[in-house]
This record gives sequence, structure tokens and C-alpha cells, in this order.
Amino acid sequence: MVAVEGKIVPLTEESDKSSAQAMKKHEEKMLLEKTEFILQHIMVSSLSNKVRQLVNMCTSAKEMWDKLHSAYEQRAEQRQDRLFNEFFSTMEKDPRDSVAKPIAKLAKLWVELQDETWKEDKAKLLD
Repeated sequence: MVAVEGKIVPLTEESDKSSAQAMKKHEEKMLLEKTEFILQHIMVSSLSNKVRQLVNMCTSAKEMWDKLHSAYEQRAEQRQDRLFNEFFSTMEKDPRDSVAKPIAKLAKLWVELQDETWKEDKAKLLD
């Protein structure tokens, strides 16, 4: 029974179902809001102050992600060109560095180039 305007009114089956549905919707909404808050907190807390300024006015984690993605996204061809340039410029070794440093850098760049050429051209560079 529920108190409505100071009177006790017995619950009908329909009103019981609608209140249960309303409660379920409210719980789902609260869960979504909590999840949204957690996602925004994770994103904001992992950004530097300079980068955080990009997303200050965003109202959702999705909007933050889209803003960061568009700000830092490189087109696949541009990335591939940059990787090739960096790969071939690594051949110029700094005399102060050990031999292992440029070799490690070449290996890392080669793996990135393999991934990028597979994504862009569906071609696999040799291992």
C-alpha cells in the first residue's frame, strides 16, 4: 500500500510493474552516469595539463576521446611516410651512441612499418 495525498491506496499490479520499471530505469541511468564519470576521470587524470586544456569543455568521455583522436590522429599514409623517413635516417649513426641503440631503433621502426603497411596496403614486409 502507498500513501497518496494522505490516503492509503492499495497497489494494483499495473502500478507495481510501472514502479518496478521506473526503478530499473533509474538504476540503469545511475550506472551509466557512474561509468561516464569514471571514464572521464581516467582520461583527465592521465593527461598532462597542456593536453587537458583540449578537453576542458567536453561533456562526455566519448566527446573527449573524439577530440583527442582528431587532434593526434595521423593519416595512415602520412604515418607510413614518416616511418620510412625515420627508418632510413636512422642509418646515420651518432658516433657517441653504441651500436645497439640504432639497431634497436631500426628493429622497432621495422615492426611499426610492418604493421602500418599491412593496415594501409595489405602487404606484409619481410620479417
